[in-house]
Amino acid sequence: MKSGSVTPEEASLRIQNAERLLLVALGTSLSDLLATTPVINSLRAALPHTELHCLTDRVGAPAVLDHPALREVWIVPGSGFGAAFKRRMLARRVRSHRPEIALSLSSFPPPPAALAFLRSLDVELLVGLDDVSEGSKGYDCVVPSPQEP
Repeated sequence: MKSGSVTPEEASLRIQNAERLLLVALGTSLSDLLATTPVINSLRAALPHTELHCLTDRVGAPAVLDHPALREVWIVPGSGFGAAFKRRMLARRVRSHRPEIALSLSSFPPPPAALAFLRSLDVELLVGLDDVSEGSKGYDCVVPSPQEP
């Protein structure tokens, strides 16, 4: 999908109607990711019938690994020998769950390589969760953070 081609209202509606949602927690500090726990809780409360999956890295794993709202958590391999092969295998596994929408939980956009990886997952919509006034930053759309219940 072309960046910025979906309005926040349309993206919010599509998120509400999604059967499977991939939450993306990549490339931020552990303290930033711990702050996303209320967002995950809000999403679970607002979307009780939606499968919530999470894609994170080794930095974010402790914040989400045992979160009860998440059906599955995948950890993106770092660099080093075999990392490219492991990322391809991970992408295949994530695609097999058919998430419709990827929603970034970071207030900063992922680096270009991470965005390319997210695009390779064949999600219908890649959404940033941020201050809408900041722009799309490589996402299809940016929506405001949900308020805590």
